[in-house]
Amino acid sequence: MGSETQGNSAARITTGKITPASGKIYVLAVYDITANRNRYRIVKLLKSYGFRVQKSVFEAETTRTRLSDLLSRLPRYVDPRTDSMRFYVLTSGTEVYKCGVKDELTQIPDGSPVFV
Repeated sequence: MGSETQGNSAARITTGKITPASGKIYVLAVYDITANRNRYRIVKLLKSYGFRVQKSVFEAETTRTRLSDLLSRLPRYVDPRTDSMRFYVLTSGTEVYKCGVKDELTQIPDGSPVFV
């Protein structure tokens, strides 16, 4: 028996490097929020800063000032007993490996190309 996919070709792994515009940082936001109402509010807020790449993962090219603003607005929606949020600031040149949906070069809201 060989490895086969059911009517689909195998996914491919693509790679790229993070290259934020001058004066900007690249942020990866990951969350696990249990309450639907709070999760909806967090998603709405994160969409105003970046774009969704998976169900509970957002990417954003932003400034440190805007990141500070976002971080100051989030705690009211996070229950410290059950919820989790993490923000990773990726430096220029950070390698990104992807496989599956959205593995092509894409434009983010400010027009800068990034891998998603």
